[in-house]
Amino acid sequence: MVGSEEISRIDMGIPEGVSVSGDFGRLNYTGKILTWSLSDFHNPVIDLPMVRELISVMNRITRGEKSTLLIDLKNCGIPMITPTAKAALLGSDMTKLRVAIAFSLDTITRKTVFLNLVSFNKFNIPLRAFESEQEANNWLSALHLN
Repeated sequence: MVGSEEISRIDMGIPEGVSVSGDFGRLNYTGKILTWSLSDFHNPVIDLPMVRELISVMNRITRGEKSTLLIDLKNCGIPMITPTAKAALLGSDMTKLRVAIAFSLDTITRKTVFLNLVSFNKFNIPLRAFESEQEANNWLSALHLN
């Protein structure tokens, strides 16, 4: 669950520079790029309630406006994702407010998972993987809608 202090800050209209932690990991929003970091994610399973909370918090942080998303998968385990959670992560609720999604990956295993994700699913937004978080941020910044 997300802390009430963090949600209050979001609801007061102070989303820029906000950092929110929950069962889903950590979200940071700079006003341009939304980052979902799983480095402090310790659950063995990502399930549908967790994904619903994640998407809800993302939409509250960005105040329902389009944003780019960086998914940081460095320094984390690879959790199991339930089929319903996977469908929600790949569905329109996750992507309709995103301009593009970049992945920050650090191992061949994660790169293989990314390539499988992209090759077996169709997305209506650009997706790209990077070894460097800075490269990912540069790409997302260039794509962000002003």
